[in-house]
Amino acid sequence: MSIPVIESSTDITESGTTSFNVALPSGTEAGDLLVAIIAKDDEVVMASSHGFTKAFSILGGDHGTWCWWKIADADDITRGYVTFTGDNEGYIGRMYRITGHNPDNPIAAVDETGATGVSDTPQAPSINVIADVLVFAVTGMDDNDEPYTLETGGWTADLNTSVVTAGIVIARKTFATAGATGAVDFTTNASDGWAAAQIAINGNFPPTVDLNTPADEANIQDTTPDLKFTGTDPNEDEIEYEIQIDPQDTFDSEIEDDIYIYCAGGVTQKVWKIRKSDMVKVGESDNYGGAINKIIQDDNYIYCGGTTTKKVWKIRKSDMVKVDESDDYGGVINVVVLDDTYIYCGGATTKKVWKIQKSDMVKVDESDDYGGSIYSLDIRKGPLIKALSEEDPGFSAGHPFTSGEEVTYTVQDILDVRTYYWRVKAKDPNGNNEWGAWSDIYKFILSVAAAAGRSQGYIF
Repeated sequence: MSIPVIESSTDITESGTTSFNVALPSGTEAGDLLVAIIAKDDEVVMASSHGFTKAFSILGGDHGTWCWWKIADADDITRGYVTFTGDNEGYIGRMYRITGHNPDNPIAAVDETGATGVSDTPQAPSINVIADVLVFAVTGMDDNDEPYTLETGGWTADLNTSVVTAGIVIARKTFATAGATGAVDFTTNASDGWAAAQIAINGNFPPTVDLNTPADEANIQDTTPDLKFTGTDPNEDEIEYEIQIDPQDTFDSEIEDDIYIYCAGGVTQKVWKIRKSDMVKVGESDNYGGAINKIIQDDNYIYCGGTTTKKVWKIRKSDMVKVDESDDYGGVINVVVLDDTYIYCGGATTKKVWKIQKSDMVKVDESDDYGGSIYSLDIRKGPLIKALSEEDPGFSAGHPFTSGEEVTYTVQDILDVRTYYWRVKAKDPNGNNEWGAWSDIYKFILSVAAAAGRSQGYIF
């Protein structure tokens, strides 16, 4: 699931000009959503020279408030700025760089009529939104009336400023559930003309998967069975899959990392990467700054925690470089565990379990004596079968697959007689390219009859 995120922004402050350039927010890449919200003295129409779509223009007497958006493209990146035009007046506002949006339909809802008035209590009317959207509420003021006060709870004032002849306040809020956003109330330090509205940005959500056949708890006799399932993407993007099959419903019966062991402890205070074939150290992390009590890993990263530093470090396995860290836990970290999305840690002093999001939390090869006791050792375990549609021939031909299309995975190696569990997840490589949640878990029982003439077996 991807909820829109403000990555960076550029402030707009212009006075007495008919045309002005706005530098792209820092880090802008092709595909990012650009949203420009601008208040302007007088109601003469504005325009954009570089392909923006106007979301709203709320005009009131001798002032107006505009919102423009576009998906950044390669030309924008090369140019480094976008241009707006109007008349010889003052402009004030902000242009946002947003990620996690729906690239095909970035605007979830917008109030194109808004509200206007003359008072010291502007109000941005409520809009109806779907779940998991980012909403901006904005009011532009004639003249430089500030400061504003945000009266409605739960909103964050993101911008509150003015130029000589215009003022603006922008508030934002994320809505996790569908419904009305509610009117957003502001007060100003003077009674004057205002124009207000709200706009919601759509999130981009990964596909979901339904398992079809064999049905849950089915008895089968095919030792290389066909497993059928259907993925659905909310934006109808094409889909890639990962399927896992295992004798345990925890999908961890096998040692998954066949090449390396990772160890950590005291004195040396680093995570070592050791090649299993000859037990040679091939890489190590930076110094953690204290004894490391616990390490755990997923497909791409190692997470460690311990004493002194009292943070969870995120270390990239490929080069053992630390790429991020949590806040200070406030005590010694004794245990770290994880699932697909979160890390959970606990220890001394703070005496709480922390839940840390993995997404926003590596020194290179050396050798020789580790120099201290090893307190933690983790060997990653995984499923008996883990197959990706981008590379495994067991998937039916034609990847990436169409949303809503039934897909077949044929097991490539003969299965032993026993009970198996299977699940599937999906991503849309042309959308947000993030894995969605796992499907339900189904099980099938491979019967003794399937082994006739091959081996003796039992049903577990």
